[in-house]
Amino acid sequence: MQWYLQSKQLLTPEFIIVANWAIWSIFLVEVVVMTALSTEKVNYFFRNWLNILIVILVFPPLWTTHTTYFALLRYLRFLILFRLIIPQFYNLHRLLLRNKFGITLSTCLLVTILGGIIEAYLDPSIGSIGNGIWWAWQTVTTVGYGNVVPHTIAGRVFGGLLMLLGVGLFSLVSANLAAYFIERGQAQKKRKPERIIIKELTELNARFANLETLFNQLVQKQNVQDDDEPKED
Repeated sequence: MQWYLQSKQLLTPEFIIVANWAIWSIFLVEVVVMTALSTEKVNYFFRNWLNILIVILVFPPLWTTHTTYFALLRYLRFLILFRLIIPQFYNLHRLLLRNKFGITLSTCLLVTILGGIIEAYLDPSIGSIGNGIWWAWQTVTTVGYGNVVPHTIAGRVFGGLLMLLGVGLFSLVSANLAAYFIERGQAQKKRKPERIIIKELTELNARFANLETLFNQLVQKQNVQDDDEPKED
């Protein structure tokens, strides 16, 4: 939002300075609080090096200079996006491997590209291969903006075939996505009872430890009483 408003010159220099300090302060507070709460601080630094790098390199006073070197530090804000995107690569990898979803997605993309090229050849009104691919993508996804429309009979016939093929392919894509998120939601629901069981086991373990301590105290007390009693000859 700040980038957009700043590019449109809708923000005053004073507001930009305040916004930069506010954003930087949020990251600084996060690093300080998480470091204080972490029991393994060294391990935390190694696992969250990107957060620390952001705090150091995007220090607001460095952005006020007009030199080219420090002006490049503005682009380090993209590190924030990388920090959000990188952890999702694992989920994306799992999604592509599930039910050969990667092959299905690649097939859909290939059909879209080839369909756009063929349509641009069959119908001169499409204009270019780029427009043809854009039209094919609209057709496969059943969006249909209507800004690129075939006019020849051959183009319309091929468009109808691509619609039928696109509905089937895009249904497979939608079904894979829905199945993945449903499976993920069910897995999260299954984890909740496990957490409860672990908590209960921890509480039972603590109770058994207390009982063991009380038992040992009773045994020691009984031994002391036995030693104090007079022994018969």
